[in-house]
Amino acid sequence: MEQIGREYESILSSDIAGGTALASRLDERAAEELRKYQLGKRLATTIFLYSFTGAEKEERGIPPAWLRAFLYEPEMPMALIGDTLQKLESELLFLHKRDGRYFFSTEPNLNNLIVQAEENVDEQELEAELKRWVEKYAGEALKVKVWPRRPEEVPDRREPQLVLLSPSLAYGAAETVRFVQEAFDRAGEGKRKYPNALLVLAPDPHELGRTKEEVKRLLALRAVKGSHWERLHESDQVELQRRVQRAEQVVEERVLGTWRHLCWLDSTGPKWADLGTPHMGPARSLSGRVVEYLRECDRWAEEIAPQKVIQLAFASGDEAKPYREVRDIFYCVPGNPIVPERALRKAIRDGVREGALGIRFADSLHFRREVPDSLIDPEALIVRGEVAEGELAQAEVPQALPEAPEGEPRVPRVRASDESAPRSLRLRLHIPWDRLADIQRGVILPLKGESKRLELEITIEAEALEAFTESTLEQKVRETLRQLGVEWSEELK
Repeated sequence: MEQIGREYESILSSDIAGGTALASRLDERAAEELRKYQLGKRLATTIFLYSFTGAEKEERGIPPAWLRAFLYEPEMPMALIGDTLQKLESELLFLHKRDGRYFFSTEPNLNNLIVQAEENVDEQELEAELKRWVEKYAGEALKVKVWPRRPEEVPDRREPQLVLLSPSLAYGAAETVRFVQEAFDRAGEGKRKYPNALLVLAPDPHELGRTKEEVKRLLALRAVKGSHWERLHESDQVELQRRVQRAEQVVEERVLGTWRHLCWLDSTGPKWADLGTPHMGPARSLSGRVVEYLRECDRWAEEIAPQKVIQLAFASGDEAKPYREVRDIFYCVPGNPIVPERALRKAIRDGVREGALGIRFADSLHFRREVPDSLIDPEALIVRGEVAEGELAQAEVPQALPEAPEGEPRVPRVRASDESAPRSLRLRLHIPWDRLADIQRGVILPLKGESKRLELEITIEAEALEAFTESTLEQKVRETLRQLGVEWSEELK
């Protein structure tokens, strides 16, 4: 030590010799049949001895081929030396590699900088970064509420929604059970109306600690890159960039695998299920994993038959129900399958076309025909098919004229009318678009009741914020007009 300097004592104690040295700990973690080689300590010692030279042209260090030649023993696994060298590179604090040679230096290496950076990561910074990753991989398959502080903060949505619980509410904890039960019971200051639409995902307590460690490591790597990049050797820059990318991949896997305990409200109370280990595929998000699991266990229906809608939404004596009540059956009643509204509306349109259902809107009954999606208003009545069929059959029976006295011709009776009352009406209206339903109820329907002919000519002028998309014009506006059998002209600018 007198020849090389006392400053190397710290290298010996931290990396090479002694019970707490990193090379020694690496040997202790080795498989039992490999422990006898003590390869971590032997490689580190050999590299240390080759870290000094008195040559005029300094070529410190030793190449891997020499290490294999010096330390290989008969019956030793061929890959063992290379594997151990990689572990030493990733763990020792003063080991360097330049131009294919390993050597020790008093200058801290990349591992040392990362360890120091990890010590400076505080809990608040760690929690904020973890939340960003959870939000990033929440996904768009469901509406998502991330880390609510109180059960009352969970909105009461009339659509499927997913609540991602915070790390303080891990699966299995008594506080988590209480929180989830209250979330199913209450929303804001009142009772929750749509408990069947609520899904909860809790983190696994065993995975959570490891996930936090990986997030901490990622923050440390970013800190080293931000503060030491210019001073790092080119090879260390490449290695640091590789580690950052790898750490991001690991954190992604950890987040998807940690938030894995799903809870929903069954007819008997809250029910929990483990989503298991994430796998590659389209469901690379937390909400995507939830929908995929529910679909596999028949709790989520992307398609539903009209007969199933009748079975779940209509009691034995029900002939018709408003659409809003039919829709709410799937979100209000625990234990029913979760049906996205787009799937329910399609089932109703299919049912009307096939004759399983009818739909009454604005005093018109639609049955065994194509109907546009816009016709399925919240107040539209969904009618059992047999009821709709019977009503339409009754309406087609001609009404018999009253019997005339003998010898007199049978003439229809005409109601006397006031000769001075108006017999025709033309209205020109300029109304807000969101008051059309009021005009229909208060103007069109009363006139229809007393009219032999009622025609409407509507002029719609719309100005886009930027530009109307082709999908809106073709797939929604024009398609609805076609299905309604409406003649129209349009002018685009």
